[in-house]
Amino acid sequence: MFYKYYGQWTNVTGRYLALRFKLHGKTHYGWARLNVVDRGFTLTGTLTGYAYETIANKAIVAGDTKGKDRDKDE
Repeated sequence: MFYKYYGQWTNVTGRYLALRFKLHGKTHYGWARLNVVDRGFTLTGTLTGYAYETIANKAIVAGDTKGKDRDKDE
């Protein structure tokens, strides 16, 4: 029997995926931007962008690549 999944990640462009990971034992947050194409039996995902917060336990808004806190120092 053949089942096909139709969900929120099928045939999308510029969809954001939240990330949480450990770096040197501390939790960091980030995002990945993906395009996903359904080609029958194959889903193909393409990473089109990503960023993560360098300060541990600090949130980052999906799509942001430079924080306002850092803009003041530059």
